[in-house]
Amino acid sequence: MAKQLRDSLTQGLHEYMAQSYPNTSELKHLRAQVKAVIRQEKLAVDDTENAVRSIQRLLAAYDELTPQDVEQLVQALNRLQIVRESEQHRSSYIEDLRHNMIWNHHGSNDTKGATWSAIAAEAGRLNYNYPFLIYFLKLKNRNNGWQIPGTPYTPVPIPSIQEFLEILEVRREQIKGVLDTGDLSLKWKWPAEWGYVPWGGPIITERIQDLSDECYLDNALSEYSQTGVAINQYRTLHSL
Repeated sequence: MAKQLRDSLTQGLHEYMAQSYPNTSELKHLRAQVKAVIRQEKLAVDDTENAVRSIQRLLAAYDELTPQDVEQLVQALNRLQIVRESEQHRSSYIEDLRHNMIWNHHGSNDTKGATWSAIAAEAGRLNYNYPFLIYFLKLKNRNNGWQIPGTPYTPVPIPSIQEFLEILEVRREQIKGVLDTGDLSLKWKWPAEWGYVPWGGPIITERIQDLSDECYLDNALSEYSQTGVAINQYRTLHSL
């Protein structure tokens, strides 16, 4: 219903752009449609809230909408559409993470080791997105690890930004080992302070037989560089 309202409103706004001013009846109808969208598009996302506030400010500030005002409304609604699509993509991605065994842990003895090692291995696929990682881990804890109701579950720890950077440092150092030796069979070596880690395996995964070692080393160099960039960006952002 909300999408239909938004699509209908967006189409109507574009039609109004051809006019100097909407007449009184059109403006009243437009305001009613915008308010309906505002009521139904409340999402706990900053960009969405900003877009909603933008619409609300326009409605409060103008008795009549000029073509420029209408264009701002269209832009605000477009941002709502982008955020909604982003929400749908995030939900799909979380579903993928839920079914990735690397994020599983067995109990209190491996909550940190399993989580820290998964972050180290999967940081590139997560695009080094610390806020999303925190969102996912908190969501996992709130949902009892998505286990069958009644199943014992030990919440996983949530890494601070400093701990996240330390994990990325481990990741970068391990990838550097592959680059220095040219050995694509090297396996992860987890720091003892992480405690028990229930899994292990090669640093370079998903190898395909008909691709050359040089190709995988190039990819490893890219991962090494991107990890370094992420570390530097977060250190700058958080003054660490």
